[in-house]
Amino acid sequence: MRRPTESLQSLPLRTFATGEVLLCEGGPSECLYFLEAGTVEVSKEGQAITRVREKGAIFGEMSVLLGSPLTATVTAVNEVSCRVVDAPETF
Repeated sequence: MRRPTESLQSLPLRTFATGEVLLCEGGPSECLYFLEAGTVEVSKEGQAITRVREKGAIFGEMSVLLGSPLTATVTAVNEVSCRVVDAPETF
């Protein structure tokens, strides 16, 4: 049986520099991000909530599923690589 993260290998890989914003609270959800490597910080209304470094963690899914603006900002703490779904409605 394949692990879920193995299925992501066919998706495009995008790299973000330290401090770069992946998702911005209140903005439109245009992509799904699956964390491949690195650490991101999740913040809401300017307050840090948590840091995530687990491979396969998903960002942007709530907005895609609910058709609503992004509920948090996700920022690269260090160099981050993510697998990206550019058209999540077709995924």
